[in-house]
Amino acid sequence: MEWIQKKMKVVYGPAFYQAALIARPAASVRYFLGLMLALSLFSAVSSYTSVGSWLFRSDRVGVMRNAVVDMYPENLVLEYRDGHVTSNVDEPFFIPMPDGLRDVASADSDRKPVANFVVIDTKQTVVPEDFSRFDTLVILGNTALWVNDPQKGIRVVPIDSWSKEPFVLDRAAVSGFVDTAVRILTPILIVGLFLLPIFIFFSLSVGYLFYLLFGALVVLAIAKIRKLDITYVQSYRIGLYLLTVPVIYASLRNLFQISDIPFLFTLIFAVFAFLNLSPPMDAEAVSDDRCDAELRNNADEAKEKQ
Repeated sequence: MEWIQKKMKVVYGPAFYQAALIARPAASVRYFLGLMLALSLFSAVSSYTSVGSWLFRSDRVGVMRNAVVDMYPENLVLEYRDGHVTSNVDEPFFIPMPDGLRDVASADSDRKPVANFVVIDTKQTVVPEDFSRFDTLVILGNTALWVNDPQKGIRVVPIDSWSKEPFVLDRAAVSGFVDTAVRILTPILIVGLFLLPIFIFFSLSVGYLFYLLFGALVVLAIAKIRKLDITYVQSYRIGLYLLTVPVIYASLRNLFQISDIPFLFTLIFAVFAFLNLSPPMDAEAVSDDRCDAELRNNADEAKEKQ
């Protein structure tokens, strides 16, 4: 209970913040790194429960694998030789847009979802107007792959730019490619899950340290309003403690997918700065916290001399 009471002073404890002004910078840095570590582990655990449980269920991987393979028509055979593509089907041949990709293909664009994913037309010259005529996202021509990117417009990718050798593409070949990709990506994803806390820790730490370059100015302005004379460096150190409530709010907002309210993070930061910063108090009021700070300073100095 005593440990909890001490930590609660970081949330509201004017005497604690008075003492923090004379404490070594290492104390605030240690607290900040501990807070980032706790939030990183919390975020990683919440990710494990969703992503991890899905990944380790082999039936889900199998369903996803089969869905990708099933996108390729069973009887379609494409052959590339001497710079040209031929097929064994009547053209133009339409491959409908899968339901799972329909919304993704039209995301961030004003146009309606297209009906077809790929249209194979190797016997005619492809022109940009064919996209509206075929109502498709991709057209496979005789020598190139045409893609109607919603953001960047029409792109033409010559087939010989990524393959010089002849090849035959059928469902068996696609199945082999997908199986190889699953074997390669699965261990990478597993390793990524184990490294997730480290990645989150560094990204949170760097992000909030950069934020405090601005946040320290907020603390400095509030300190002036509260008639407390501190420097920018001191306000930055105080900010490492004042981030506690705002970063907890941000973590819960992300966890429950709550829409962000502009500047609410900074508003919370400023409110707690105002509540905790006050003019110098009587020695009695800060004696316990100041004594703790001085003891930490003396202990650090003793270690350095050793």
